[in-house]
Amino acid sequence: MDVALCTMEGLRSSILVDKYVSRWFLFLIQQPSFKARAVGLPGLQSSYRIIRRRELLLWGLAAGICVSCFWAFETKNYVFAVPALAGAVIFSRTLRAKKKQIADVSLYFIEQDFPPDVLAKTTLYQIGEIYGEAYKIPSLVDTIYHLDRIYRVALVFSFFWVAYITNINVFIFRQIAFFALFFGVAFVVNQPFFYRRFR
Repeated sequence: MDVALCTMEGLRSSILVDKYVSRWFLFLIQQPSFKARAVGLPGLQSSYRIIRRRELLLWGLAAGICVSCFWAFETKNYVFAVPALAGAVIFSRTLRAKKKQIADVSLYFIEQDFPPDVLAKTTLYQIGEIYGEAYKIPSLVDTIYHLDRIYRVALVFSFFWVAYITNINVFIFRQIAFFALFFGVAFVVNQPFFYRRFR
């Protein structure tokens, strides 16, 4: 009995759960030649606008979290860390909502480009390769490889920065600083400016 390699439900789940997959599909659907396919489709145009608004909100939240953490550590007044924690909760919810919109747009086009019988014989990584070649962007596999390398360096750097460079004395705030630095780097390198160089 043949087992389908890809299903629409499986792809949606991957986009919602896997940060590599959701970010790559966002990069794909933002390519001008890909985005042009949504012209004249009001539902998709609305999804693109929602994604853009949520991206701006995420940038604002990330900046606010960084400023809040900076003031908390510089002034040693850890009341400033409370807004950072609240911002992190809102950031997480906004990111999940954005991923739902990314999935909606991506799956609409995948359904157009891969009929059910073709999709059933195709893997997620093959879809990444096909779209990568068609739109002249790094494939999903390429981006995963490069991001893994960056994350490893960021992890080591974040550890040494918090452990040996800063003078944060409270253990929990050292942990917050570590995670803020690491996830801050991860957030920045997942922007289109870096994705274009993952070849």
